[in-house]
Amino acid sequence: LIGVVGFDESRNDVKDAIDKLRSKAVPVITTAATFDELGKFDEIYAPSLFPMAPTNTELAHYAAYWATVGVPEHDIPDAHRAAVFVDTTEGDFYTEDLGNKFEKEFKELGGEVDLVRYSGSRSIGPEYIDCAAPPMTSVRNSSITQAGPASSAPSSTTLVCQNAAR
Repeated sequence: LIGVVGFDESRNDVKDAIDKLRSKAVPVITTAATFDELGKFDEIYAPSLFPMAPTNTELAHYAAYWATVGVPEHDIPDAHRAAVFVDTTEGDFYTEDLGNKFEKEFKELGGEVDLVRYSGSRSIGPEYIDCAAPPMTSVRNSSITQAGPASSAPSSTTLVCQNAAR
């Protein structure tokens, strides 16, 4: 074995596999896993791990920025309030971490955030029905962003619904 390419999810079993490969100094290239601490073991980042995707910290930073300034060329207004749907399924590092980081960044930029926590495919309440529109569309002063693999929605996806109304 000369190396591993893949590991596209930020989950506990992926972290365990990286740890086993790290102990044998096998290089690992993660393709889509974004959890900042995925390669951290005993406070040291695995030197044999090479992530290809940006970290949750970077994703949250840019998502919060774009939400607060909008995307005028696509008729997506700026947002001042966001509802972030966070899957808290055990062993999933991605959604809760990304949701918390987005909340921090968005608040620092002056926005308000409601974290809506759920586990697995539990249904979301009707108060967030506007978030059922397709990702990255403008719907009556609202813009919707989906962060995560569409194939796994809604069970392991963080959804951010930005309402432009104050």
